[in-house]
Amino acid sequence: TTYIPSAEVYPPRQFAHMKGLFSSTIHGNVVGRLSFYRNTHTFPDNNFFVSAWVAQMFWEMRALNITQSISNILDHELNAAADETVNTLKQFRNQNSAHSNDLSISFWPQTYTAHCDYYCASEENLLRSLEQIDAYLLLLTAEAERLGLNATDVLKQLDHFALLVTHMLDTVFGIPADMDDTSVGLALTTLYLENTYGFGAASQTWLRSDFSGNIQSMTNALNAYSYRPWDAGDLNHNYIDPRTYFWLRHFLYASESNGDVGHGDSVKMSLTTTWQLSHDANAYNVQNRVCYQMPFAVNNVDATVAANVVFALTRSLIFMQSASSPPPQVWFDASTQQIYRNTTNMLLWVIESGWINKRPDLIFLYYPSRHDFYWFVSRTYAVFHNYMLNDALHISTMHDFPFIFDLY
Repeated sequence: TTYIPSAEVYPPRQFAHMKGLFSSTIHGNVVGRLSFYRNTHTFPDNNFFVSAWVAQMFWEMRALNITQSISNILDHELNAAADETVNTLKQFRNQNSAHSNDLSISFWPQTYTAHCDYYCASEENLLRSLEQIDAYLLLLTAEAERLGLNATDVLKQLDHFALLVTHMLDTVFGIPADMDDTSVGLALTTLYLENTYGFGAASQTWLRSDFSGNIQSMTNALNAYSYRPWDAGDLNHNYIDPRTYFWLRHFLYASESNGDVGHGDSVKMSLTTTWQLSHDANAYNVQNRVCYQMPFAVNNVDATVAANVVFALTRSLIFMQSASSPPPQVWFDASTQQIYRNTTNMLLWVIESGWINKRPDLIFLYYPSRHDFYWFVSRTYAVFHNYMLNDALHISTMHDFPFIFDLY
């Protein structure tokens, strides 16, 4: 896409759209007298997550026979859309992975950056627009004056906004791969493994990719970047976003008081985090201006991200039984089992303790709505009861992991 370089022109003549992705939009979270900008100034967002979710919903619609009952034309269109989407989603594999077949997925498209020899994930539409911030502020000021707002007041707020944007460009845009998108990609793999439901081309395209079924690499990352609050002196595991610690500490205290930590494990507790990057690696990247960094230079625990991880692992225990995949006894080892158990208990605590209503803004850093969380958790519960409790074949595969039955 060609952008107009002149600072006097905003917005760009044409935003970039990746073929095969479904529509997603970025809104600025502006509050106060300028809150109307939240809806009037938006940017198309090319990301893996939304379209991967849509692909999953296509599968569920087909599984429930919704599309054919409505129209054969819709059913055909669904096939075509799924094919195109899956072909595009493959491009989001983490290009910085040590191995080309690692199951590691980035939220945004990646571009090679020569000066740091890294593939950097960023949203081109937003990045290019923010680079024109001066012209953007002039436009907003003129619009505010036209609406009768106090120009001096508006300029003060916009100057603060400009400083914030400058900080964001330095700290937020260049994100690493994450457990959320990786888990959604793994869940898509398990859906296609269960049944293609007519998505022959789409399912084969996804399943034949080098990385889609490499669950061992996913669980390796899960362990490498987990949060272990009692690992004294290990900043790669015990260093966490203060927004997370504000609420999570209550779960940690309650777990210790109830004797729910340890259980013979090598560490007292281990929870899934969001970003697939260690503290030490991030510090090196910050120091050397490598465009592959965690926002605000610290990892976090997001309950909804954690719910997606648990969902993907649960489905994998059921459907990753093919000859091309290692058996669960290999990839669902003791340390991964502990993350699964501790994280599931944390999700239950979020609901039962009432903290889901007290500070959803901190518990759900990436999903403001509690309804998303309830939906994600209920999907795992439904999968467990539909397959593990009612199917003798799947029950037999779980004998090595009896603790899972206690969780549900």
